[in-house]
Amino acid sequence: MKKLILLFLLISGSLQAQNTISVVHYPTDMGIGLRYDRQIHNSGLYIAMSKGNYRISETERINNHIKSAIGYVKYLKNEDGTSSYISAGVSYHYYSNRITNMPDVVYCPLSFDLGTGVKFKHTTIGFCFDFLKWEGGVNFGINF
Repeated sequence: MKKLILLFLLISGSLQAQNTISVVHYPTDMGIGLRYDRQIHNSGLYIAMSKGNYRISETERINNHIKSAIGYVKYLKNEDGTSSYISAGVSYHYYSNRITNMPDVVYCPLSFDLGTGVKFKHTTIGFCFDFLKWEGGVNFGINF
């Protein structure tokens, strides 16, 4: 996790762009991670990484679900001084173990997600949803 934070800070080298670092939570697998958004004018990019564990039943678990994502963000100015955004990205999934009675789509390594959110002066609140895996995530961040 320390390496991921260092990578986010190195990427944010330019002071002309607005940067956001967010904590991401995925309730489906109880995953937690980080997301970095870089806004230049009305568009930008994001990268995210999280780790969680699916609990299928009392005895069955899918451990170490690692999700990494990269995508495009489009920012829209609102009349009240805030800005909202929409995003679309591609995700890569890694699982350390598999349960045999699960459908193949569960273990597909690539998927896509769509998101939306609102940026206030110093904070960001967002939501993203992965339609292939049918899981959503929320993020709370700090703008700098």
